[in-house]
Amino acid sequence: DVYKRTGYQRRVHGRSIAGGACLLMAEGDVIHELVAIRVPQPTDPAFHPRRNQTAVVYENKMLMWGGWDTEHAFHELWEYDFENGAWRERVCRGPVPPGTAGHSAVVVDDAMIVFGGKVNPRRYQGNVWRLDLKTLQWDVLECANAPPASVGHKMVVHRGIVYCFGGKYDSGQYSDAFFRFDPRLLRWSKLDVTGTPSPRYYHSMTIVGNNACYVFGGGREREYHNDLHLFDLESHKCFCFTSERTYDYRRSAQHARLMSQYNPQDSPPPSPAPACYPSPRSSHASIALPGNRLLVYGGWNGTSGDFCEDPCWIAHLGHGIWRQVVVHHLSPMKRYGHSMERYDHRVVLFGGWNGSALLNDTHELILPHQSLKLLCADYLIASGIPYQPVGPRNHQGFSQAESASSTCSSGFSSAAPSVSPLLTPPLG
Repeated sequence: DVYKRTGYQRRVHGRSIAGGACLLMAEGDVIHELVAIRVPQPTDPAFHPRRNQTAVVYENKMLMWGGWDTEHAFHELWEYDFENGAWRERVCRGPVPPGTAGHSAVVVDDAMIVFGGKVNPRRYQGNVWRLDLKTLQWDVLECANAPPASVGHKMVVHRGIVYCFGGKYDSGQYSDAFFRFDPRLLRWSKLDVTGTPSPRYYHSMTIVGNNACYVFGGGREREYHNDLHLFDLESHKCFCFTSERTYDYRRSAQHARLMSQYNPQDSPPPSPAPACYPSPRSSHASIALPGNRLLVYGGWNGTSGDFCEDPCWIAHLGHGIWRQVVVHHLSPMKRYGHSMERYDHRVVLFGGWNGSALLNDTHELILPHQSLKLLCADYLIASGIPYQPVGPRNHQGFSQAESASSTCSSGFSSAAPSVSPLLTPPLG
């Protein structure tokens, strides 16, 4: 319902960087196009190209650790300042962990927790390391009941507890297990989860909405997936929202009820579109966007030169649809093993492998401005103020006024129950 012409300009390293103006197309809250701005590279020769590193957001910085080139893994900590678009290396203290790749990292309070990864192609490491982000002091944690050393697993943090899924163990076995780690008690525990995804590694794992963690893609050997699973962080149940190459899950009344529960939407649904879905992939990256959306970028799929021909997708979870997204001014477009994080309206993408060379380029993907309704609701909830949509809700979750003004079909079953959930704040 709106076409926005935008130009992007900001100060980077003391000079103005402008992005080419283009049309950002949106239908309701459905994003069709993004703009990428390349950030100037640091001149430090220690800023190596790499892949399979991790990145986390702390305050207004992105911290990148690990990764490897074709010969060895790195153990430097690099910091990207979202405000000025500059990289710098941070010097850490204490027993620094060995350089690893394919590990996973999350931020808990004022610490970064790192687990697993490969030190070299034949050696895995299964220690849990903690970096105090105030003092930059590393410590290795002595933990009980730790999972086997693994690579390609993913972790998220929810209410101070770390959840880990998947990976490939040093024994060669692929995992379909969920583990829970309490950083305060230094104790791991294996969860009894129903409906777990098939064993896999190098998938993505992202929290979006109310207690909802989404596992997308991944693979093992030459087997790649494009299924989407929801892991309920409270009940420890898994639901397969989308199975392999079957993304028309809006026809299912059960899935419609789950979507309404975990991913409420305050905007009318988009116009019906032909069924579409991402190709199978692993070694991609995904992040949560405001409005209960999941952004997926890049990946490896063992076909088409081993790169996904459709690198960028957004899942509009409340509407139950995937939409492919065009990214302007991003080169090389195809990559895997990169890192991607979001801060405010900026999504930063770094590094990876493009099929012929390792990359150390940095791009900011600029998100279209949110609607005033979403901005206000996000601010209220982020401030701890309860937010309740105004007006009686129908079975689709819209007010009567919204339903009357919308000519779009929701695509959900009329069997969905009446709900009036809170709109969840954005992550990041």
